[in-house]
Amino acid sequence: MHYDGLGGLLEKQSSVASRGQLLALGMNDNVMQYRLRRGGPWQTLLPGVYLAASGIPSMSQKEMAALLYAGPGSLVTGPMALLHHSIRGGSAVDFIDVLVPMGRQRLSTDFARLHRTTRMPSRASSIGPVRLAPVPRAVADTVRQLTELRDVRAVVADAVQLGRCSLSELAEELRTGPVKGSAKFRSVLAEVVDYVTQETKARLIYDSDRLEGLAAENEEEMEHIARFVEQARTAHPKFDYQRNGIYLRFCHSDYHKGAALAELARLIDVPRDNIFAAGDHHNDISMLDGKVAAMPSCPANAIAEVQSAVDAANARVSRAESIRKFTILDSDFTEESGHLTPSLKLKRNVVMRDFEDEVDALYGG
Repeated sequence: MHYDGLGGLLEKQSSVASRGQLLALGMNDNVMQYRLRRGGPWQTLLPGVYLAASGIPSMSQKEMAALLYAGPGSLVTGPMALLHHSIRGGSAVDFIDVLVPMGRQRLSTDFARLHRTTRMPSRASSIGPVRLAPVPRAVADTVRQLTELRDVRAVVADAVQLGRCSLSELAEELRTGPVKGSAKFRSVLAEVVDYVTQETKARLIYDSDRLEGLAAENEEEMEHIARFVEQARTAHPKFDYQRNGIYLRFCHSDYHKGAALAELARLIDVPRDNIFAAGDHHNDISMLDGKVAAMPSCPANAIAEVQSAVDAANARVSRAESIRKFTILDSDFTEESGHLTPSLKLKRNVVMRDFEDEVDALYGG
């Protein structure tokens, strides 16, 4: 017998349907039980929730089943919700955690773990028919299940570093949520925020409620903060920062000036041997190590760490090839100025003639 809408329902819900949905389509219990018979084409996942396929159900099918079992208005939370946002949950996902209104009389069973709450989120995101709790709530519900502090740190760090939520949002969730099971969560937030707010006079910088970085009062204070961040990031090597003077910005370890210069060189097809790079502060070091630019240099007022990076890079080449002095011209080398060929090669004789005074100053000073 054909049931109008059954195919569309199963396609939308990963081949999962509830008894109530099937009854609404006109399928009676006898037909359901026949399809669910031993060796039949369907199987029961949870009480009143069926999978229209044989074999081992996938996690997405279990997730759909848990939502249907929990009832209208329920939201996926915990590690499964974090997976949708590419956030590590601290452990393998064995259960589907679902938030349900306090008054609903439904118990956890099998892989569906229900959490009755008076704090149902007022907003949610959706991926197809799956409705997810907001990221701060999912993070909080996840870490309350964890027993190792390092796992709690990893979950919180992932959520913040990936830009899925801010520390202020997590702090608000912590403030309004239950105290039970949140000790480690509170410890990590305190570890991240308290050092800056209590041990330093630095100012945290937010963008749309997301922590972007900080500004220290002076260089000495920034040194203390940088050492603390270096120690904290040992457990999370992909978490990094860029530093310039009293300012520090958090970022992924793959995002820095060296990576930007390498990508620019790739796009315009400039070989490493033709790249000159100069910088004076911490955030410039990634492009001065000789890996991207064959000609790294720095001005006389560069900080010691930059000078060391440039010296180390230049130590790999002969003294004749290394850069010891440079000057910045007030004009560009272009084809129109006569300094470049149509294929953008440098006309050395023309450059040496037009900038004779500058070259003499470099070698005579």
